[in-house]
Amino acid sequence: MISDQQSAISSAGAFNPLDCPNWDEQIAHFPQTTFFHTSAWLKVLHDTYKYEPLAVSLSEGNKPCALLPLMEIDSWLTGRRGISLPFTDYCPPLLLDENDLPKLLDQAYALGAKRNWRSLETRSPAGLEENGIPSLLHYTHRLSLEQDTDRLFSQCSSSTRRATRKAETAGLSIDQAPSLANLKSFYELLCLTRKRHGLPPQPWKFFRAIHDRILSQGLGSLFLATHKSTPIAGALFLHYNQNAIYKFGASDESFQAKRPNNFVMWSAIRSFAQNGCQELDFGRTSLDNSGLRRFKLGWGAAEQTLPYIHRNIQTRTIEIQSDQTQGWHNQIFKILPTPLSRLAGQLLYKHVA
Repeated sequence: MISDQQSAISSAGAFNPLDCPNWDEQIAHFPQTTFFHTSAWLKVLHDTYKYEPLAVSLSEGNKPCALLPLMEIDSWLTGRRGISLPFTDYCPPLLLDENDLPKLLDQAYALGAKRNWRSLETRSPAGLEENGIPSLLHYTHRLSLEQDTDRLFSQCSSSTRRATRKAETAGLSIDQAPSLANLKSFYELLCLTRKRHGLPPQPWKFFRAIHDRILSQGLGSLFLATHKSTPIAGALFLHYNQNAIYKFGASDESFQAKRPNNFVMWSAIRSFAQNGCQELDFGRTSLDNSGLRRFKLGWGAAEQTLPYIHRNIQTRTIEIQSDQTQGWHNQIFKILPTPLSRLAGQLLYKHVA
């Protein structure tokens, strides 16, 4: 027999969250909410790639009790599909009761069938979905912060402490101004870093949207390490409540001996801790990226796996995927001139999502 509470829950259908003036107020009531659920992040993706924001929901009375934000990617190259959310480390469904998840996913399937999607992809914490065999796994790392920075430093690995001390004696400075000029300097470093990894950089338009929607609104921070006024490394973070997310990092490899990445990260950790931040999320890491994984673990962060679940809309079956960050294309982008690599990023990222 269905309880009165269950019978009171109804489907509210699909809507555009950016047309909802109180979207950020609605999501604030859910314990799973992160920066990636906010209208600021949805606007960055929409401004850059023109993806259509959508959301499905369940309501109890006039209040939402479950929400799943999505974006529709309509690509001639990779097909029409829904993702929650593209270029986002994770975006768990927002639930007051985890038992509502199957019904919420039913709404997403129905939306996908109506809009002729080939697939639906969700990016959620491990264990949320029963029998949710992951299509692809990543690592995620989280560091609990406290205002006692000496204690935080003592929790780092010995190699991380040595590298950080070396950086502190290398004559480096930190510039935290969230200016467009600093972001442009960071973007130049990002282009160098992506070339080193054999990947095209995200388009400048994406970072310009981050500046306009996030940095200039006090919703994120940029830490830029300089040596004799020359930017040599940086990191971009997103903020939500008392949490920070490490979203992008970049550096000039010719200054690697000065350990500028350690200098940037420790400066950020110390700043966040002293300003009352409770947790630093280091974002996702590919299983094959042992160097980045070691860097994040070195700060004392706790490691978990992060599953992505890719579903066929017609059959509702989970499809296994491979991590596309490594492959033959890396060698091409390593030798491609930077202007051509930037052009490739402009053309391709909208389709790969």
